[in-house]
Amino acid sequence: MGRRGRACVVVLGDLGCSPRMQYHAFSLSRQMSLQVDIVAYGGSKPRDSILKHPSIHIHTMTQWPTAPRGLLKLLQPMLLLLKPFIQFFVLLWFLCVKISSPDIVKVQSPIVST
Repeated sequence: MGRRGRACVVVLGDLGCSPRMQYHAFSLSRQMSLQVDIVAYGGSKPRDSILKHPSIHIHTMTQWPTAPRGLLKLLQPMLLLLKPFIQFFVLLWFLCVKISSPDIVKVQSPIVST
């Protein structure tokens, strides 16, 4: 019997607030018979069909720490510059070390409005 394919669904936001990516993970596992690793930030609870599916594994990244309001104003420019680098290295850790090597990677990043 051959190796079962793997997919990784990366959500750079709250997985529970991303029904489209939950649907993609469910479809990859059910219709394509892939093992699916979801790498996402914690937050609201995903659908029960995702939590209970035996082929879907959720890996939660920790959120960016919050700083006191006054300190945040002083450090905000530096934190904004550091955040993408820290996100990059956390994602690199999950994709290269923590989960098995995927055959497919699907990424969603949230739209940030200013």
